[in-house]
Amino acid sequence: MATYIGIDGGINGGITAINDNQNVIESIVMPVIDTPKGKVYDIIEIRDFISKYENGFFVLEEAHTLPKNGAKQNFRTGECFGIMKAIIECEGRPFEIVRAKVWQKEIFQGQKVVDTKQASILYCRQKFPNIDWRASERCKKDHDGKTDSACMSVYCFRINK
Repeated sequence: MATYIGIDGGINGGITAINDNQNVIESIVMPVIDTPKGKVYDIIEIRDFISKYENGFFVLEEAHTLPKNGAKQNFRTGECFGIMKAIIECEGRPFEIVRAKVWQKEIFQGQKVVDTKQASILYCRQKFPNIDWRASERCKKDHDGKTDSACMSVYCFRINK
């Protein structure tokens, strides 16, 4: 049975895996480690997640700079993209890099979307009503990194099925 994994990069991103029946197998917030200098990506945990899915197809959101983000934030976005791409390639998994606008157009077909983060939360609540989209039990809000990655996993399923 194949698995379809969407990766929403960034410190506040997420990774979600679904199966051939489009059931969520696992959805996590981006693994990070708190250090005295701030959060850093937990490369070992990310690699462990990716290596579990030998029959996985991966979709990785393309990283690009945004003028509203500072140089530091843009660098961190690129760092995450590079880490994810390197791990997936080293694990020998098939993957596609996709622009956010491309997967959003496919997932939110026919909807007028103003806030894509809110749209992904609403989509996931409807498609996967039994999944808790919060980052942890203490959180009150759904985690848009997890829901974006879930939307990307559905996109991955559609392009690879």
